[in-house]
Amino acid sequence: MMRIRIRSEVMPTPPERRSLREAAGLTGIDLAIAIGVSPASVYAWENGTRTPTGLQRVAYLKALRDIQAQLDEDRLNDGEDTATYHG
Repeated sequence: MMRIRIRSEVMPTPPERRSLREAAGLTGIDLAIAIGVSPASVYAWENGTRTPTGLQRVAYLKALRDIQAQLDEDRLNDGEDTATYHG
């Protein structure tokens, strides 16, 4: 599975969003609670049926960046390379 690094304000694609969450071992419910939205919103964003906007977008993008940073740190500690998402 390809790892993604978020480098801009451009939102990763829906499949990339899901991959990041799953790679972190989080459920949609976990992520929803962390950013203050409904699990249905997280699943809709990951399926591409809806796109986060406003403060929800900001919170979601920050969460995805935080997840990516943790995954990168874990991989660096394990000696793995990372891929970069340029949006």
